[in-house]
This record gives sequence, structure tokens and C-alpha cells, in this order.
Amino acid sequence: MAVELTASRLLAPFFGTSLFVWTNIIAVIMAALAVGYWLGGKISERRPQMSVLLKIIFAGGIFCYVIPFTTEPLSIYLLKDFAVFTPASWLILISSFCATLVLFFIPIMLVGMTSPFLIKLLSTSHSDVGNVSGTIFAISTVGSIIGTFLPSLVFIAWVGSKRTILIFAIVLIIISAYGLARRKQYIYLLGLLLIIGPFIIPTALRPEESTILETESVYQYIQVQEQEGMNLLRYNEGTGIQSIFHPDKFTTGHAYFDMMAASPALFEADNLRVLNIGLAGGTAVRSMTHLFEGIKNITIDGVEIDAKVIEIAEDHFDLNLENLTIHIADGRVFTRLTKEKYELVLIDAYSNQVYIPWHLTTDEFFKEVEAVMYDDAIMAINLNATSVESDLYQAVSNTIANNFEYVFSMQVPGSFNYLIFASNERIPFSRLIESEVVQSSGLLFALVLYMVENAENIRYNQEIPILTDDKAPIEHMTDAMYWNLIFKGNNL
Repeated sequence: MAVELTASRLLAPFFGTSLFVWTNIIAVIMAALAVGYWLGGKISERRPQMSVLLKIIFAGGIFCYVIPFTTEPLSIYLLKDFAVFTPASWLILISSFCATLVLFFIPIMLVGMTSPFLIKLLSTSHSDVGNVSGTIFAISTVGSIIGTFLPSLVFIAWVGSKRTILIFAIVLIIISAYGLARRKQYIYLLGLLLIIGPFIIPTALRPEESTILETESVYQYIQVQEQEGMNLLRYNEGTGIQSIFHPDKFTTGHAYFDMMAASPALFEADNLRVLNIGLAGGTAVRSMTHLFEGIKNITIDGVEIDAKVIEIAEDHFDLNLENLTIHIADGRVFTRLTKEKYELVLIDAYSNQVYIPWHLTTDEFFKEVEAVMYDDAIMAINLNATSVESDLYQAVSNTIANNFEYVFSMQVPGSFNYLIFASNERIPFSRLIESEVVQSSGLLFALVLYMVENAENIRYNQEIPILTDDKAPIEHMTDAMYWNLIFKGNNL
């Protein structure tokens, strides 16, 4: 269990941690265990000797030990021919399966041989085979429980995924080497020298030269990279940018961040309450706070599920705004429980970079968002889609249109990002264009003008399905969308 839980963390920087990657991990590990059980039974019948079992465990420990050092080169090798594609493609699905198979099948198979082997060994000296097998399976299950809690609650947070694997591998090596040494097979004690490995090799996955921080949280692998004077926040595979910080600039040059930052100009009121679901490094709310300083009194509630991200944002993205209250919570839970009302709601939450959390796309969710908005409030959501014809774009936008009277979609130039604005009152985009804040920046004005002029009005369509809490196949829609992109080209 420890290896299975940690496997997803090792693979996340290259393949993400989507449902499909988890499917690969679980399927490969179950197959390896099945083969291990069968093979362990066969070998135990032919050579029912404790020394044979200890050698199998020793080999399993060695194979586990090399996993952290081979994950990066193997994953890069598998990805090298199609690195330009998004991790949502089926090609990535196949690559993650191959990586999981190569890295984890043999060590898990070897460890799986232990239970039937022990049952055979003990049955030779005990007549109550049922009691023996029951005891072994009970102990094995307790071990699995320990192997479930220790990595997730202790080791991954304290020492990281790679060293977590090494710790459990070393435990297997120590146990088996000690047992073999007692049987005068001293050469296996050399395996104990591997204990110094984690201390002489500082990391099994060296960060890029531009990386100024890499760490892991309960939810994801996180990197902060420096590029042309800016800090960039990246998750998992690192192909997307979650937040941007420049110490001397309040606009980013990345259109959808800047468009969200300019959105307070849509309101005449001087006092605004803003809700930002998917705060991350707080790029948009930091920009809007500084852009409208002295012009509007903006109070912000920022919702971020990952506390580790907030710690990083405070240190590397200047997320120390006096007008910002940070809530460590799931966005859906927050909207359901909050008693506040907002003029502006910004939603920019993604998991594994290209997947919108499905529960933040449903009809029920948007009804909950509407409930925390004033009558003339505006919601803006970032949607990643390759085309307006994709099932993902159609389903999400139609679900929004089922809840709001006025819905407009704007494609961010040169990207797969769409900003969808929704309200139950007419959205005064002319205020954006006429705003002094927007007009004071030539680049921001050009962006706003382009996006407003090319906005598409979306009406609810009964022929297009809406997403519900009961049925919201977001990951399937996303993968199908990128599959079409790969084989049919893009329209950027």
C-alpha cells in the first residue's frame, strides 16, 4: 500500500494524477499481486525454504529501491516523442501505463509472493492451516493499513515521495538481509550499505536550473520557477502556469489573469466584495488590488484547497494583501457554507492542470454560486477548451446558461483559455473599455477591447446536456477533446 500510494506522487510530475493514471496504478499493482500470489504458491511447493522467501523479499526491496532513481529518465524517454501534447491525451495515458508497468510490476509481484510462501512454510509445522492463513492475512491487512497511513500522514510530508519509497525499500532489505545473515549467507549484508544512499544522493529528481523551489503537498507536486524576473507556480507535469508574480508589475502579460484583474471596472460601486475560488498564488486578486488602489475599496475572500500552496504564495508571490482573507477549503464546500454575498465571483480552479474539478462544473454548483451573489453580481470562470465545438465547452457553458440569464464567452488570444462571464443582469462591458485603469495601460486596453469585441453570447440550448452532480464526465470529455486535437490539429 505504501508503494501504491506513493507511486502516484512519483508519476505526477510527468503524467499528472488524473483518474486514468490512478486506474493504471491500481490495475498494474493488482495484476502484479495476482501474478505474485500464483508464482509464490508455485515456488513454495517446489522449494519450501525460508532462505528462498528471504531472497525474494530482498530482491523486492532492491527493485523498490531503484524506483525513485529510474522514474525520471524512464518517464522522459516515454514522453520524448510527444512532449508537445497535453497530459490529457490518450498517448499520455499509454505512457503512464508503460511507466507504471516497468517501475512497479516486478517489485510488487515479488512482495506479493510472500503470503502464499509463508502459508506453505507454516503449514509444514502446523496442522491448522486455516488458522495459519487467517493470521497471515490479518497481519498483512494490518500492515496495509499502516502502509496507507504512514506515507500520506507522515513520510511524504516530512521527507518527500522519493525518500518514502526508499524508507520502505530499506525496511525490506534490512529484514531479509538480517534473516539471511542468520543463515550464514553474509553476502546479503552488503545490501545494508544502501542505507547511506538517501544521505549521499540529495535527490532522485533534480530540479531544473530555473527551479527555485520544489515540494509536495497532500494534493500535488509543486514547483516555483524563475523566468525573466517573474516567479511561476506550476503543478505536477509543469506544462501549465497556475500563478505569476513580478515584483515591479501589476499586469502579467498573460491575458486571462489580466482580464480577471480588470473585472472590477465592470461595477460603478466603489465598494466591492470579491470571491476567488482557486486562489493559488493570487495573481488576479493581487493585480486588481494594486490596479484599483485608491479607486475602489475591494474586499476579497480567497478560497484555496491546498494549504501548502498558500505558504508558497506568501513567500514567493507576495500574497500578503490586507484586503484578502484566505480560506483553506474546497470551493464547493465554501460556497455552500458561507453567509456572505459578493458582487464579483472569480473561478479558476484546476486539478492536474487541464481538468476542472467536476464538482465545480455542475448545475447544482452554479446554483450555489448564484445564491452567494447579489442580483446584479457577475461571475467569471476560466475554462480550458480546444474549441467551442468540444463537448466540454458545450456542456460547461450550457450548464452556466441554464443558471444565468446573460452569459458571454471570450477566447483568450493565443491560448485554449476561455473566460465565461455570467450574470442575471446585463453585463456592462462598455465600462471595462472606458475605465481609466484599463485605458492607462496600452496592452491591457488592447486586450480588453479585443476580448469584448469578440465576445460570444451564449443561450441555453435544450439539445445540449447539462452537467449534474449525478453525471459530470469531465475527465472523459477533456481526454476526448485533446484526442481530437492531436489527430485533427488545433485552431489557434
